[in-house]
Amino acid sequence: MNSIKCVENYLDANKKLRKAVIFGAATAGVAAGTYIGVKKLTQLIEDKRLARYYEDEIEEIFKEKERMKFYEDEFIRQEKEEREELEKSVEEFNSRRLRREECPCCGETKERK
Repeated sequence: MNSIKCVENYLDANKKLRKAVIFGAATAGVAAGTYIGVKKLTQLIEDKRLARYYEDEIEEIFKEKERMKFYEDEFIRQEKEEREELEKSVEEFNSRRLRREECPCCGETKERK
């Protein structure tokens, strides 16, 4: 009888060990699943945050490019106006000079009409 009790205790211990191993494996699986899930969720949140950040940065870059294009166009327009104004002044000066003649002897100027 002693041996039967020994076998029963062994089988009982074996069942308990099996249950403990299954419980441990299940717990480890749940813990690993939870860890992986939290990591994935954290990564998704971070990716979304970075995407928003980069979208804002990209919008800011486009706004800056538009602003720079505006200033560049304005600068080109001002240069063109200044050049036209200068050409007009030069033509006016040359036309006045050509209408006048200076006497080489006395330096007196005569207006030409």
